[in-house]
Amino acid sequence: MNFTYIPYSETHSFTQLATDYVRQDPKLDSFLQFQPDMEGIKKAVKERGNYPVDRKLLHEVLKNQYSTLAPHDKVAANLELLLSENTFTITTAHQPNLLTGYLYFIYKIMHAIRLAEELNRSIPDKHFVPVYYMGSEDNDIDELGTFRYNGKRYTWDGASQRGAVGRMSTSSLEPLLADLLKTLGPPGPACDELSELIREAYLRHPTISDATIYLVHQLFGRYGLLILNPDDRKLKGLFADIITDELLHENSQPLVA
Repeated sequence: MNFTYIPYSETHSFTQLATDYVRQDPKLDSFLQFQPDMEGIKKAVKERGNYPVDRKLLHEVLKNQYSTLAPHDKVAANLELLLSENTFTITTAHQPNLLTGYLYFIYKIMHAIRLAEELNRSIPDKHFVPVYYMGSEDNDIDELGTFRYNGKRYTWDGASQRGAVGRMSTSSLEPLLADLLKTLGPPGPACDELSELIREAYLRHPTISDATIYLVHQLFGRYGLLILNPDDRKLKGLFADIITDELLHENSQPLVA
């Protein structure tokens, strides 16, 4: 198989800031703690080890969130690895866009998986686990409810639901999905498998969060990807003191003023 590598700057899909960061432009040095290269990652790993993490609680929450999913051996192994102080996560975050939305939803997850694999080879005395952190409390249904396929724009308005998109019911999605599945192709086993995956995700799971977790797990669970829905009372409890301190003392204000 032949590959053609295209520099970020030639895709015309990223901001100048993003391309300058990737090519390590010196003018950004004063803004960066770590460079986006192997040495920078090694320094970040060493620094990250200085911060305490409630690994037991994270493990407990994830185990509960995975309780209804068919297990993958690599997922089960990575869940247990989280309990080790020698384990670090390679995390990508994205909202639960309907049918994943933009293609870079997929690319971001693939990148996290690929980087974790590379680091496990390059730094064998540590463990690296890929994680998809789902921004399930985003409330921009205009963005998250829209995607394109074969040049056609599909839009779901949430059926008048408001608030966190991840909590929205999937019960009104059937007409939109039926319209999409009529045009899905080309015909064949792969198309049939994808159609069933979409039906299973969005017509047999009660919320957008549940549907997205199922969809992403089916696509990437075999590679050991962990999926975290942060819309969880126990996880938010870890952040409560920081929020309280910010509300009372506005500690972040001097940093942004």
